[in-house]
Amino acid sequence: GRNSMGGSVLWGSRNMRAAPATAAYINGASVHSMDFDDTWHPATHPSGPTLPALMALAETMTGEMSPSLEDMLVAYNVGIQVQGLLLRSSNSAKSIPCRFHPPAVVGVMGSAAACSSLLGFGPSKCRAALGIATSF
Repeated sequence: GRNSMGGSVLWGSRNMRAAPATAAYINGASVHSMDFDDTWHPATHPSGPTLPALMALAETMTGEMSPSLEDMLVAYNVGIQVQGLLLRSSNSAKSIPCRFHPPAVVGVMGSAAACSSLLGFGPSKCRAALGIATSF
């Protein structure tokens, strides 16, 4: 079955695997460094941090916990929307040449929200996940 080999796939490899957090980090770095990033307004690369985290998490969710395509798409959308809302509320996001690199800040928040959604977390657990993400 899915993930019978343990760990999460490292994209672009011949089925090499790593711990889910490590795979999410490596896959996210690969997406960003190979410039497969999408973008939107306010400018950021929302998929680079969010999709690798979701995919790595989904690979660990087997049996009755296995997410459907709809679950994945909803969670992905939650992650993207959280990033956009955070950027829209930031004055520094409006000045691209002088600002921070958004994926490093809002990407981790979007990823936490997306994974919380995929896991079916309610408001309390989602707040806790966002609090942990904020501490990074």
